[in-house]
Amino acid sequence: MKSFPAVRWIRETNFYRDLVSTIEDCGDCLMFGCDDVVFTKSFSVHEAENFLRANDDVFGFSFRLGRNIKLPMYYDVKDKFLVWDWRSAGTIHYNYPWEMDCTLYRKDDVKHIISLGKKRAYAPNPLEGIVTMNPEGYISRPSLACYDSDSKAIVITVNRVQDIARNSFDARNSITDPVSLGRLYNSDGVRLDIDAISGLKNSQVHVGLEYMILTNGFRGKLSSQWKKILSPGYIVRGMKKVYRALRYRLKILRGWFQWHFADKSKFPVILSTQESLEYLKKNLMSFCRFGDGELICVGGGGIPFH
Repeated sequence: MKSFPAVRWIRETNFYRDLVSTIEDCGDCLMFGCDDVVFTKSFSVHEAENFLRANDDVFGFSFRLGRNIKLPMYYDVKDKFLVWDWRSAGTIHYNYPWEMDCTLYRKDDVKHIISLGKKRAYAPNPLEGIVTMNPEGYISRPSLACYDSDSKAIVITVNRVQDIARNSFDARNSITDPVSLGRLYNSDGVRLDIDAISGLKNSQVHVGLEYMILTNGFRGKLSSQWKKILSPGYIVRGMKKVYRALRYRLKILRGWFQWHFADKSKFPVILSTQESLEYLKKNLMSFCRFGDGELICVGGGGIPFH
């Protein structure tokens, strides 16, 4: 906050009300961002904004897409910009019009989406999930755009800082948990090495630990000093992690014993795909899907859409 005094910082009290209030204070266009987005190359927000004004069919201008990310089969080149129909793109990311990373949108379009999904706009992940299941029900503009060059940003997914959605992340090294990174950043003065990161060629929007390059030389491996490793706090945290790991493995072992000695005759019978199709055809029945999202909910978890 001290480094960027021109930024208007807002302490969250109610996500939806804070969101609506902040959007109202914006200009004609706005862009969302999250904690793991890193801008690796220069770009012009004004160019993107002017492109949206000049092309009414374009819903959003993405800074995380470009020629280094696998392109859709059909796209147009307008001056120094790429334009495509997100409804028929058929390529991951290019058919995903509404996201919270780094795409510029019109303020009126954002307000329209949030007004339709008000009950589910209680956190960033559910806010993104509003449109996921039925994007054409929320978005009328058929196109997206980006620069006709490499992407300008990447998403370095090395930790999870919220408990609303179980986002996947690269957990190969404990130094990237929020507490450790906060200590490195605030106490040790370590920063991201943007020049080194931008020198890496990425073919995916979401990248892992290999892109987590810090100015202290951290490049995907633990480089802490022995003094820090042998400190009481570090040892206590390590013991707690060992305890949690042992408890998790005992839980797995208990589950294995429960399964091994259970009365299998009481278990449901799961048909194969072919057996299921033949059963449906023979008995003229309907069926419904009970997949991973439902299993997560049964286990007490949550998913960003209902």
